[in-house]
Amino acid sequence: MHTDYPGSDAECRSCPKWSVHSHRGSAAQPEAGLTAGKRSGGGRSFSHLASVAVLRSSEPSSKEQQAAQVEAGACHVEAQVLFREAVELVRFECRALECKAAELEEELKGLSKLWADNQHLKEENVALICIISKLSK
Repeated sequence: MHTDYPGSDAECRSCPKWSVHSHRGSAAQPEAGLTAGKRSGGGRSFSHLASVAVLRSSEPSSKEQQAAQVEAGACHVEAQVLFREAVELVRFECRALECKAAELEEELKGLSKLWADNQHLKEENVALICIISKLSK
C-alpha cells in the first residue's frame, strides 16, 4: 500500500508522478492528499502537477533528444558534403563551358578567315572572267 501523495520523496514506483493514487490505504486521510486544489504543506496545485506531467509526456526523452541531435548533426555534415560536391560540380561544369566557348571562338575566327578568303577568291574570279571575256573578243 502507498500512502504518499504526488511529489513526495517516497512515491509509488508503479504510478506516474502526477497520478492520484487510488490504492492508498485507510491510514491516508483525504486531507493529507490534495485539498481545494492544493497539497497540504506545498505550493503546487494538482492541475499544475497534471500540466507538468502532460508536458513531460509530450517532450521527447533525453535519449530521444540526443539521438535527434546526433541525427541532425549527421544530416548537417551530409548537407555540407553535398553542398561542397555541388559547388565542385558547378566549378567543373563552368570550366568545361569556358573551354568549349574558347574552342568555339577559335572555330569562329577560322570561319571568319575562310569567309574572307572566299570573298577574295570571288573577286579574283570576277576579274579573271573580265580578262577572259576581253581576250576572247
